[in-house]
Amino acid sequence: ERAAFGGGSGDSTQDIRNNALGAYSSQLRTITNDDYLVRALSLPPEFGTLAKVCTESQKLENILPGEIPSVLDMYVLSFNNSGQLTSTNLATKRNLSTYLSQYRSINDSIRILDAYVINIGVDFDIVTLPNFNSNQVLNGCILALQNYFNVNNWQLKQPIYLKDINILLDRIEGVQTVNQVTITNKTINDG
Repeated sequence: ERAAFGGGSGDSTQDIRNNALGAYSSQLRTITNDDYLVRALSLPPEFGTLAKVCTESQKLENILPGEIPSVLDMYVLSFNNSGQLTSTNLATKRNLSTYLSQYRSINDSIRILDAYVINIGVDFDIVTLPNFNSNQVLNGCILALQNYFNVNNWQLKQPIYLKDINILLDRIEGVQTVNQVTITNKTINDG
């Protein structure tokens, strides 16, 4: 048996400092879809503000003829002056693209797109318990649904589960039974 040989005696203190400085910049790199999501949401306010962001790998059916497939599609929405979701303006998208370019990996490309705003309605049918004012119970249900569907509680592409809405309505004081819950699309289909 012979002892191993070769190699160095280990890193000096100065080598460790230099390696740490080199590794620091790579810690801020965005690699996964979630990294890009977090980085986009931390866009400094002087460059614009984003209300909602969703990232996903580009789908094959969305690639136009002659287009080079991008690594990532990023869907964004902003708030207007009334606090409603709206398309993000071009200047904010450009600022976001510039901001993300300093963190992205060299071979990554990002396509920033507008997300769709879909307004929904919730139609429900309940039976109230005896000795309860049906108008008060109905108002309680409507308030609970308004709080549940508050835009600040939802992310892009988050699914709506009818079971959760049934449970929410069933917990309202005075509700005996939830017969039916239906979600309707209130957005005008203009293409």
